[in-house]
Amino acid sequence: MKKNLALLIVVSILVYISIGWGGLCPQIKKLSCSLGYCVRTIAVDDVTPDISGGNIFVTSANNGATAITDLDSPVAGQVVTIVCGSTTNASTLGDSGNFTLTGAWSPDTVGDNISLYVHADNTYYEIGRSNN
Repeated sequence: MKKNLALLIVVSILVYISIGWGGLCPQIKKLSCSLGYCVRTIAVDDVTPDISGGNIFVTSANNGATAITDLDSPVAGQVVTIVCGSTTNASTLGDSGNFTLTGAWSPDTVGDNISLYVHADNTYYEIGRSNN
């Protein structure tokens, strides 16, 4: 478990650096998948993103306020990291409903991220966050 968490942290750092350089580069996406932590992009205005086939999800610039209310296709035991890819109507998470967080997540900087543990469908627990 510690090895997997350390690897997830390293991949998350690479994603953060890549986004900071102007966008998620294809090489980082390919490397992350080869390590078992695939990076996916959350579609514009998606309030229930599909988290199958990935572990790290980068948000998009949204057209309006976008609060994520649920995650589609979760697998119990999965660890999911959501990374702020744009501060234009940044996607948020509330400490309510399906999410048990230390507080609402409202990123204000590209690269801010939150990691969630999937206990079961509709039950997600925060295991960490980073505000950059």
